[in-house]
Amino acid sequence: MGCLLKNEKKNLKSLIEKAIANGLSEELKQTASFDQHKMLGQLHGTLLEFVLHLEKLLIEHMEETEFNKDNEEQLTNALKKVDLQSFDVKTLWLSLQQVKDKLENKHQEASPIAPSNPVQKLLFEQLLKNWKPENNDPIN
Repeated sequence: MGCLLKNEKKNLKSLIEKAIANGLSEELKQTASFDQHKMLGQLHGTLLEFVLHLEKLLIEHMEETEFNKDNEEQLTNALKKVDLQSFDVKTLWLSLQQVKDKLENKHQEASPIAPSNPVQKLLFEQLLKNWKPENNDPIN
């Protein structure tokens, strides 16, 4: 929370302005007629829910960042095993983009891709699908 207050004051202000525009001021007027104990209990519950939601978002973002970092390392290692001279830039770029999309979809589905080095397997599959050898390219 301290980080948000320190670095995101403008965004928090904008969030509050949007909440007021969407009816928060009316809710506050209605709660003015409640006794203070009910209002404090309701405020406590709302703040707790807000902080728990922030925590959930933080955890999800940290997991996604870690997942992406691991995949980038695996992609780099897989690319080191490929003879990059055999592929044009367009094929490499397209294959890498397809692998990243598939990995992102698999991560959201929370299902395993493959048991051993799934990133390398996906990269090789995409490279083979996208590769269009020229007449003078050796075929193995």
